[in-house]
Amino acid sequence: AASTAEKTALYNFHVKSKGKIVNFGGYLLPVQYEDLSISASHLHTRKHASIFDVSHMLQTYVRGKDAVQTIERICTADIKGLGANSGSLTVFTNPNGHIFDDLIVTKVNDELLYIVSNAAMKKQDMEIMENSVNDAKKNGKDVSIEGKDAVQTIERICTADIKGLGANSGSLTVFTNPNGHILDDLIVTKVNDELLYIVSNAAMKKQDMEIMENSVNDAKKNGKDVSIEFLAPVDRSLIAVQGPTAKIA
Repeated sequence: AASTAEKTALYNFHVKSKGKIVNFGGYLLPVQYEDLSISASHLHTRKHASIFDVSHMLQTYVRGKDAVQTIERICTADIKGLGANSGSLTVFTNPNGHIFDDLIVTKVNDELLYIVSNAAMKKQDMEIMENSVNDAKKNGKDVSIEGKDAVQTIERICTADIKGLGANSGSLTVFTNPNGHILDDLIVTKVNDELLYIVSNAAMKKQDMEIMENSVNDAKKNGKDVSIEFLAPVDRSLIAVQGPTAKIA
């Protein structure tokens, strides 16, 4: 029913432009516009160009040095063979070759993939990718899935101006409590606006993990888009703070 369908960010634009709105894969989308028939729209696209609203589709970033191998395990594309910023239409399969869904994989670079799959199969497709990522992590692979509130979350508990850092730059800083008491020193590296790497002292590992977990949990309670993954070697605490959560997003 239309009442249970979701609206995309462009819904008001479609209505204002007199689009004929239908329930498509659980989203309210225009099947055509008042001033053009479907065949006329098709011919216009073939002869010129058209812009399509695909914001209802599942859009996923998979990051890390093992991202390509992780996604190649569950689809038929030769992602490793793709050039930078190129893509491939492919399908999700199980180990026996059964096809679950089609998708488009864009290889931004060797450590970043952008995946678009069908809205109607969102729950299934997320589960397929999450399972592959979790299997990779169990085997010590370096795969992370990220979002947008990591900087704000960590700035709440240290003195560094992380927002002001450039990409792939870092800062020596300190963890503080709300009263300004210094709890430990750490190094924060801002890979980009959605991924931080943090190195802190081994002797204070338990305390530092608790400080960061508490900040991440508080952020999540307030609807923030952030997750934390501990990548701790034996002799130090190495933490990746990232968002969104492991729902590959």
